[in-house]
Amino acid sequence: MNPAMKAIAKVHAAVLRMSGGRIGNSVGGNKILLLHHVGAKSGKEYATPLAYVEDGDDYAIIASAGGQPNHPGWYHNLKKNPKTFIEIAGKRINVVAEVAPKAKRDKLWAEITADFPQFAEYQKKTSRTIQILLLHPQNV
Repeated sequence: MNPAMKAIAKVHAAVLRMSGGRIGNSVGGNKILLLHHVGAKSGKEYATPLAYVEDGDDYAIIASAGGQPNHPGWYHNLKKNPKTFIEIAGKRINVVAEVAPKAKRDKLWAEITADFPQFAEYQKKTSRTIQILLLHPQNV
């Protein structure tokens, strides 16, 4: 992620936290959650605002990175440390992350790009397949 986008994400995360999820929970028609994750290599804790869609009881997040050539850092972090939590409208939800299986990914991708065509544009910018991760809520 470029430095400007990192700075914007940090400010967005701070606004979400300070407002209890009341401000910044929707951007450009996208619902926004705050993903907490631990660095795969660094062990550092991060909080990243991300667009999501609901899929039954699960939350689906898109590893688009704006069409960059590599998956976003949080994607690698969740693959290494899939147990985490998200915040939606100030509510903490424990989740386990899973890369969506191909058939599920393809179904969700069609739905997401129909509603949010920017994701199809991101796919055109990169040769990698943009992955979708499912966040499965856990009762703790």
